[in-house]
Amino acid sequence: MSALFFKSLRPALLAGMLFLSPPLFGQSAEKLAGMEQDVSAMREEIRALREEVQDLRAAVQKANAQAGNPAAATASLQQQVDAHGTTLQAQGAAIRTQDAETKRRLTEMAAATNKALADLAKKVDAALQGHSGGHTSTATATTPKEPVAPPPAPTGMPQTGFVYKVKAGDSVIKIARTQGSRKEWILAANNLTEKTADSIRPGQELFIPRKTQPKAETPSPVPQPSPPPSPAAGA
Repeated sequence: MSALFFKSLRPALLAGMLFLSPPLFGQSAEKLAGMEQDVSAMREEIRALREEVQDLRAAVQKANAQAGNPAAATASLQQQVDAHGTTLQAQGAAIRTQDAETKRRLTEMAAATNKALADLAKKVDAALQGHSGGHTSTATATTPKEPVAPPPAPTGMPQTGFVYKVKAGDSVIKIARTQGSRKEWILAANNLTEKTADSIRPGQELFIPRKTQPKAETPSPVPQPSPPPSPAAGA
């Protein structure tokens, strides 16, 4: 399984952990919902107060027109209007304060949510990293090795020689001694080292450097049978 497969699981794991984990901000969400209900109720109350103030102002104008602007009626109605106006201003200030508090709470909740998601993402990445550590296969470019130059030939090594077939019980030293060559010559001519010199086997052909070619063996003459003796004269 490659690292790409585990990375593809990251969104699903994040969603699953968020779904299975307890609510991060349950209490704050409930408080926020309560604050929104309070603000809505206050807005409705302010709307009703505004309508009542408008009605009072209309009543004042009507009373002034009918009663010739009596001072007592005017003062009473004006007090009611002022009282409602004060209440209206207090309610407006409370709504503005509540709105500011709601915005502050929302900002804090957004920051806390982002931090919680970042921490959760780090945990998921760490879990995926640990799980895919033993399964990750990375393609490493193999740099071709430059050919290694063969070691220089030993000093004085002849370029002439002959092919020798290894026999049972042979060794490089023995072959060099019996064939008039040297151990280092045979090793260099056959790409052998001190460690691989013992790996020669019977039947293997080795080039034996030697300054003079081996003499061809002269076959021994086959003995001829002696001629029978001649019979004696007059016998």
